[in-house]
Amino acid sequence: MLTERHLEIFVALAEEEHFGTAAQRVGITQPPLSQGLRRLEALLGVRLFDRERGVSLTDEGTLLLPHARRALTALREHPRDRRPQTRRWAASAPRARPRSTGVARGGRGGGAGPGG
Repeated sequence: MLTERHLEIFVALAEEEHFGTAAQRVGITQPPLSQGLRRLEALLGVRLFDRERGVSLTDEGTLLLPHARRALTALREHPRDRRPQTRRWAASAPRARPRSTGVARGGRGGGAGPGG
């Protein structure tokens, strides 16, 4: 799954052209930055950087960079738009359970069972 963190790592490395500096910028150490980049490249099925002499974008990386920047900008400008349906559903789900559980037990009053 492509994450915001993948995009942050990619953009930082593209702009800094140095693993250590990009890691500092993102607020992590170099090994997790490298792992995140490898995961992103595996997800996309392309190499985004040439690592022969320093760090430079491949043609695929150059194509991705403006889109990654736009995606990060959109995520930062609209933080409330992130997964609101999941949060609303999760908040309403517990309310439905006690009602259905009460009915399954025979409801209130009458019927067989302890106290009935």
